[in-house]
Amino acid sequence: LLGLVYMDSGDRAEAEASFGRAMRLEPDNSNILNNYGWFLCQSGRERESVEYFQRAAGNRLYPTPGLAMRNAGVCLLKIGDLDGADRALRRALELDAADPLTKFELSRLYLRRNQPDRAAFYYGLLDPASRGSAPGLWLALRIARANGDIRRERDLANQLRERYPDSAEMSALRRGAFDE
Repeated sequence: LLGLVYMDSGDRAEAEASFGRAMRLEPDNSNILNNYGWFLCQSGRERESVEYFQRAAGNRLYPTPGLAMRNAGVCLLKIGDLDGADRALRRALELDAADPLTKFELSRLYLRRNQPDRAAFYYGLLDPASRGSAPGLWLALRIARANGDIRRERDLANQLRERYPDSAEMSALRRGAFDE
């Protein structure tokens, strides 16, 4: 926990030291492994983080292996390893089919791969609250755009404008940054 606190406060050296101490005390603790992996991912060491996520997910006693695999997928997506991200996110979905964030990330992945039909499939699995959020509307808008559905794209842009005028997604829409 101390490693996460230091990470959030921007003290990377202390975060690294805290995670190191924790892993020396409990080298097979999946919570520590997952959190350290997240620290590595946020520290520009995405490729290195995957090993820790996989170790965490591989522990049969770990109650949230899907979370660790989703984290691995997010980190691999961050560095453009689309094949690795695909494998990790699909494994995360196998481990936790109810996780809306995994479905969201799979939708983003397939949109990035220029597979809007697959992106739409995973988007369709999201719960209404996720679809109605600013990130959810933005993702739907981008899928509609990729499918050439101008009417739906316009409707989603209006919803985003009305409901989330100050959001990062609305800012991206204003800039025309559909590939961010």
